Parts: sequence; C-alpha cells; structure tokens
Amino acid sequence: MAKHASIYPKEEELNAVQKAVTTTEKALKMVSDFLRESDGPKQDVSPQDVSPQSSNKTTEDSKDVKEKTQCSRVLKGVMRIGVLAKGLILTGDLNVQLVVMCNEKPTQSLLESVADNLPKQLK
Repeated sequence: MAKHASIYPKEEELNAVQKAVTTTEKALKMVSDFLRESDGPKQDVSPQDVSPQSSNKTTEDSKDVKEKTQCSRVLKGVMRIGVLAKGLILTGDLNVQLVVMCNEKPTQSLLESVADNLPKQLK
C-alpha cells in the first residue's frame, strides 16, 4: 500500500489533469462546430425530412438518417487513449494522449485549421 501511495497521483494532480482534458475536449468540440459552420451552410437532414417507404421503420433507416445528419461534420470525436484511458496515471506524469477522429482522412490543411483555431477556443 505504501508503494501504491507513493506512485499514485494526489487528488489535486488528478483533478488538474481531468480539468485540462475536459477543457481540451470541449475546445475541440467548438473547433468542430466552427469548421462545420465555415464550410458553408449545409442542410441537415432531420428524421422528419426522411420519408419512410413503409409504415414501420427498420434499424437501417434510422442508421441512414443518423449518417446523413452527421456527414457534414469534419471532426467526429475525441478519444482518451493510453494511461489516461486505462486510469494508470502516475505521480508527475502529466503527459496524456487524446485522439481526434475525422470523417475523412485528415489533410495538412485540416491540421493547420485545427491548430490555428484550437488556441482561440481554449480561451
């Protein structure tokens, strides 16, 4: 127990890491929203706009609607990976990893636009 207590981070350190990760995730969400708006106004397909061919909808229909409503978003999500995802953060180890998932293969211009916009959103 003494060894575990010596390598496990204190509550303040865990809270600081969690706050930084949560803030970054929210900022990346705002960057995703910004990129979606800057690509021009795209019409979202709502479930009411899709007319079912039969009276009862199948799960494939609902999946199609979901894909159509999210297809205009370039950044799909953020995942915590490594020691952060596994809960294995050690004392003094403040380097954590996040992965941003994209709708299509990321390009240099997308990376640059995210890198330019992220500091603005972090403020």
